[in-house]
Amino acid sequence: MSIEKKWNDKPRKISIVNDTNGWSTKWCKVLEKSIIRNGDGCKLYFNYEDMLPGGDIAFFLGCTKLAAPNILSKNLLNLVVHASDLPRGRGFSPLKWQIIEGKSTIIVSLLEAVSLADAGRIFLKNKIVYRGNELLNEMQNILGKKCNAMCLNFLSKEMFPKGKAQIGKPTYYKKRTIEDQKIDPYKSIYSQFNKLRVADNTRFPTFFNIDGVDYEIKIKNKK
Repeated sequence: MSIEKKWNDKPRKISIVNDTNGWSTKWCKVLEKSIIRNGDGCKLYFNYEDMLPGGDIAFFLGCTKLAAPNILSKNLLNLVVHASDLPRGRGFSPLKWQIIEGKSTIIVSLLEAVSLADAGRIFLKNKIVYRGNELLNEMQNILGKKCNAMCLNFLSKEMFPKGKAQIGKPTYYKKRTIEDQKIDPYKSIYSQFNKLRVADNTRFPTFFNIDGVDYEIKIKNKK
């Protein structure tokens, strides 16, 4: 049976998959509770292989790996949230790259998860408008709330939302490395502030090099 025919047959079997113990994990736990409170069944998984077959909808949120066809086949519909105006900005860390580019308005897309990364039909788009002074943890919390709101909005529709194919030539962001957090010590802090803002002080701190020696800079709000 298709998800369209089962759409109003509650409680639906919903899975949330989060394959990394990172900032998004707490928001996945919040979403799990919200879905159950709204009348559907829901379980949060941290490994793709642990997810049981025969599900209706799966949300792959904050995942670092592309789900293989045998994983996607466990559910009638698979969804992912991506923080870019698809098809522009497919790939890795779209929020960070766009902040570094100087953007303050970020389009967030809810789309079908398919075998090609970030290429599925789009069901919903929404936006976040940042002030321009948020640091990474605050930006991520705002994104987490938006992600959950979009997932719950999708599930609350009376009729199955018809997705739309992506139109236009896609662009891609590369996977970030520690080198992407290197700043120029001879340029102003202000001109490099967006790179400082997206720094993960634990995993990918900002750094600079003088006379062959690397120095880390860790940024936080002064309370």
